Amino acid sequence: MEQDGGDPRMESELNCENRKLKYLSLSSRNSLDEMLPCISLEEVPDSPDTSPDSFTHYQQQVKELRETVNTLLEEKKEFVCQIHDQQRQIEELTVQSEKEQAEVKELRDTIEQQSKTIKRFNRAQTTPHQTRPHQTTPD
Repeated sequence: MEQDGGDPRMESELNCENRKLKYLSLSSRNSLDEMLPCISLEEVPDSPDTSPDSFTHYQQQVKELRETVNTLLEEKKEFVCQIHDQQRQIEELTVQSEKEQAEVKELRDTIEQQSKTIKRFNRAQTTPHQTRPHQTTPD
């Protein structure tokens, strides 16, 4: 795949999403493979019934079970997507919180510095009045 100079973050997210989808696909397939032998063992009676009605009934059961499995797999995919969205939101909120905490610290530092400047200014204003000798007016 050629790199077209796209957004590296987007590319990373897409690669991550692809890996997750492959994992989900494989894990779903494994789950399905594990379920099918159990289903067939549980559903097959001891004496095989070869009547057309039984075959149709089994076909319908298999169809319903496949639909159920597909529905559950879709729900699982949706939940995984929701989890990833929430993780992304948490990361964004964490970054935002860190920025705001840094801003609050900076504002506190500024307030402290201004408070010190005001105290120095007030001392400078009161000091000359206290040390100034009384001037007498010429007669």
